[in-house]
Amino acid sequence: MMAAAQGPETLIDLFHETHSTALLQGLQELRSENLLVDVVLCVSGKEIPCHRNVLAACSGYFRAMFCNGHRESREHKVAIHQASASALQLLVDYAYTSRVTIKEDNAVDLMEAASFFQIPPVSDACTKFLSDNLSVNNCLEMVKVGGMLNPTLEAKALSCAMKEFTAVNNTPEFLDLTKDQLIKLVSSDDLNAPEETVYTAVMKWINHDTRNRKKEMKKLMELIRFPFMDKMYFIEKVETDNNLRKCCPDLVSEALKYQSFPGEVQSPRTRPRRASGLREAVVIVGGTEKYGRGEDPWNISDSIMLTHSSAPSSTSWVTMTTMRKEKDHGFAVAVLGTSDIMVSVGGSQSKDVWLYQAKLDSWSKLAPMNTARDYHKLAVVHGKVYAIGGRIYHPTSHVYDVTPTVEVYDQSLNKWTEGVPLPQPRYLNAVAALDGSIYVMGGCDADYKVTSTSYRFSPGDTQWHPAKDMPESADLIMATVLNGSIYVAGLPSRVLCYRPQEELWTVVVNTGTVLRRLGMTVFGGEIYIYGGTNNDIDGTTEVLWLDRESKSLKQGLQELRSENLLVDVVLCVSGKEIPCHRNVLAACSGYFRAMFCNGHLESREAKVDIHEASANVLQLLVDYAYTSRITITEDNVQELLKGANFFQFQRLSDACTQFLSDNLSVKNCLEMVNLGDMLMNRKLESSALLYVMKEFTAVNNTPEFLDLSKDQLVKLVSSDDLNAPEETLYTAVMKWINHDRRKRRKEMKELMELIRFPFMEKMYLMEKVETDKTLRKFCPDLVSEARKYHAFPGEVQSPRTRPRRASGLREAVVIVGGTEKEGRGQDPWNISNSIMMTHSSAPSSTSWVTMTTMKNENYHGFAVAVLGTSDIMVSVGARGFDCKDVWLYRANLDSWTKLAPMNTSRDYQKLAVVHGKVYAIGGRGNNCRPVKDVEVYDQSLNKWTEGVSLPEPRYLHAVAVLDGGIYVMGGRGADDYSTFTMYRFSPGDSQWHSPNDMHMPERADGITATVLNGSIYVAGLPSKVLRYTLYMPNQGFWTVLVNTGTAARCGMTVLGGQIFIFGGDKKDGTAESKVLWLDQEDKSLKHVGAMPRGLLGHGCVTILKGQ
Repeated sequence: MMAAAQGPETLIDLFHETHSTALLQGLQELRSENLLVDVVLCVSGKEIPCHRNVLAACSGYFRAMFCNGHRESREHKVAIHQASASALQLLVDYAYTSRVTIKEDNAVDLMEAASFFQIPPVSDACTKFLSDNLSVNNCLEMVKVGGMLNPTLEAKALSCAMKEFTAVNNTPEFLDLTKDQLIKLVSSDDLNAPEETVYTAVMKWINHDTRNRKKEMKKLMELIRFPFMDKMYFIEKVETDNNLRKCCPDLVSEALKYQSFPGEVQSPRTRPRRASGLREAVVIVGGTEKYGRGEDPWNISDSIMLTHSSAPSSTSWVTMTTMRKEKDHGFAVAVLGTSDIMVSVGGSQSKDVWLYQAKLDSWSKLAPMNTARDYHKLAVVHGKVYAIGGRIYHPTSHVYDVTPTVEVYDQSLNKWTEGVPLPQPRYLNAVAALDGSIYVMGGCDADYKVTSTSYRFSPGDTQWHPAKDMPESADLIMATVLNGSIYVAGLPSRVLCYRPQEELWTVVVNTGTVLRRLGMTVFGGEIYIYGGTNNDIDGTTEVLWLDRESKSLKQGLQELRSENLLVDVVLCVSGKEIPCHRNVLAACSGYFRAMFCNGHLESREAKVDIHEASANVLQLLVDYAYTSRITITEDNVQELLKGANFFQFQRLSDACTQFLSDNLSVKNCLEMVNLGDMLMNRKLESSALLYVMKEFTAVNNTPEFLDLSKDQLVKLVSSDDLNAPEETLYTAVMKWINHDRRKRRKEMKELMELIRFPFMEKMYLMEKVETDKTLRKFCPDLVSEARKYHAFPGEVQSPRTRPRRASGLREAVVIVGGTEKEGRGQDPWNISNSIMMTHSSAPSSTSWVTMTTMKNENYHGFAVAVLGTSDIMVSVGARGFDCKDVWLYRANLDSWTKLAPMNTSRDYQKLAVVHGKVYAIGGRGNNCRPVKDVEVYDQSLNKWTEGVSLPEPRYLHAVAVLDGGIYVMGGRGADDYSTFTMYRFSPGDSQWHSPNDMHMPERADGITATVLNGSIYVAGLPSKVLRYTLYMPNQGFWTVLVNTGTAARCGMTVLGGQIFIFGGDKKDGTAESKVLWLDQEDKSLKHVGAMPRGLLGHGCVTILKGQ
């Protein structure tokens, strides 16, 4: 018996890129030949033979039908009633081919069928098609279609209708909108139309069917923002409408009040739409940053800052001109009109009053108050400002007294006069103005005792009147007004709401803000609370949103649970029992919804055992379900996330994810990658991976790095965002392999292919990489590629020659010159000599940067090539006369240098760079006849010499360099006809080669070529895009990659490992401005961007440019 020799493991990792295509093709052939067919779909008299497994694999509907024991899973013929025969045929064809043609006349029908049969890719594609083709004429129809089938389409169609409302409301479809659809439009802040247009449109809709729609008038009119109408229009068109005055007198009155006293009226209609050109802004004025001690007991701010955000970050505030006052606490503010802010300065001796004009960002000093006071409040009613209560300092006795006095400021006179005093002294109270009356609530009285009393005053009254007292005593509180109610915050245990018409106080939130001396205002129809202190020395930076809708219900449910009332289930976990209500758990948790609502055994049991979480975590989750509150800490966040993920508490899961994402560190980021992967939490995994990439130099030295899976390491090493030199990356990967060399050695080739050796420092490559025998054995091609790149930078193209951002280099597409359009008469061409650049793979017409223009008269027929990685050579077009000029554009310097001229004048030639030398190939000579001459430029000598000529003359041809060989394809020959020949030349050859199997599939000229991943791509043909692939040195084959053509004389280049096509000849005397992306998976061309103007015959290259 012979013993097997022990040696390295032999294996082949086989992956055929074309297998999936072959599988689809094979299944389609079986269907076409009716082989192994096991079901026939019958629809409208048509029979469609299929394979159950194909349908089930592509369609959720058929998967449920055939895989869950339904009757149809056993029948040979299945009747389909939910789609037309044509739509079903298209969907079945898609299942077998991954292709479907979506057109205007089938998109809606196809989307309806795809939605019903649960084929998301087709449904999504139809949605995108319809969304991309929205117009004034069809957007309302798409609102209806989207409402029935697809919320995404409905939202985009509504957005289009809002944007084009002025035109849309004049279409016949507008009059057929349902009331609910009209409400969605008219209620939106994004409706892009003046209120006059909105009013006219709504009235037109009502009058289209007055008998049935008149009853909707009040609800619809409440959505029109009359306060923002032009005053004359309102007087002449709105006030005179008897129906409106009869139905909605309150709206007319509200608008008149707003016009008289802007800023004093608060309702949903006083919030501007974006079309008005106005935006709400929250303004924070001054404040105390913290309570100090010693000689400086206060750290007072005199800043003023503004934000337009309802959820501002600490960086989204804009600092305005600081207050013009001596810093002191106890000041008061109020808004005059809609944008001016009055500040009455706090302090023991200051009476100063200032006005901040937000539109001008400037301060003006107003008349001082008659009495110096602090901790008072300001209120504005009927254009006058009331300064109410506060403390007065007596310098002789060094004593503060709480005052009941009131002063009134008249803007027209710039003067303060004595007002009606409060019944009792007050300070640290809350003030609000509602329906023309001022309300004073709580605060401290003359004895500094906290009170709950409230007072009301209206202009013209001779005294203040008692209002309903607050439910509890409170000081240092704040009030604001929303929708006819007063809200009070700053109490330790609750937020209150007062409705004056009912004289009723209610508790909005039973858990107080805890914070005192806070700010509170209304923004976007919601209440927000800013800052405050919880009696620590520092103020808080938090912004809170008061969710008014759900608090009272949650409070009641929590009370029922606490008192064990109506409890219908007990969760049992680790010996602990947690009583609950099934409906509360089901409303908050997808897991419990499925458990209690789908007939499971647990839906009937009084006690349910839970094994998937600890008692502590389950208790926290249940408490959260009832209160919407939970404390997330470093100690509990991971277990909470696992629990929230399992029990499907999505918002809590998101909060835990955010907490972990915000607390990533070098020590825990890899653990978070694993946790995100384990829980399929892509957001956490992605955030952690980004952190790892950012801190890779430190992270790769942690023990956790060595325990990464191969797939996780691949995600890191393949990313352009990895923030580390390639030397560090190489060392880290080798360290990972050597940590478990026996198992991981087989992964070396795949991992090494992700390291960008060309960007390593040359000496490191020579001393550390080339000397590694294992690497040279497993990956000799990578070592060779890096050496070639170092020898001839820019000539080697592979995924490893794309720089990471950490390298300080970025790829950029550069467009050189070109023809904007073919003219007539004396100037038959409109030639551009500009040069423009973009880093974007989906550039807009404005995302291009214009560089220094070319230093020559550059006519059509010029040629370009990249020397190294960033220099661009331009051989000037001749335009039928003698011109041999050659220029070099240095992108890093944005400058031009003239090089040695060519020996022969030519145009429509092509340039190719091999082994550092530039080949000028073919073109037309002085007599406009095609030539086969080749010249070679040597950079070291700055000299052109004669090269090996082509077998035949060529111009308007394509040229590409692949594996050190130059390929010339197509173009026009000596007879000026298109050709399909292909020639190959390598430096050192004595002639060009043209094997028969290299010829292009069809004749073509005005074409362009580029190279990606070992293949040549050719565009500019009228009906297709071609790919030439080498299957062995000097031998290859052509395939049709896309059956849609591109414009002739276009530009084509590789950016970010993808092919993009720029501009070209539209054949109508003008040039194309589109940027197309060649989607090789989908085998299609996609419109992704635009150039600033249409161009044809332009140069198009990719360079590396410093950031």
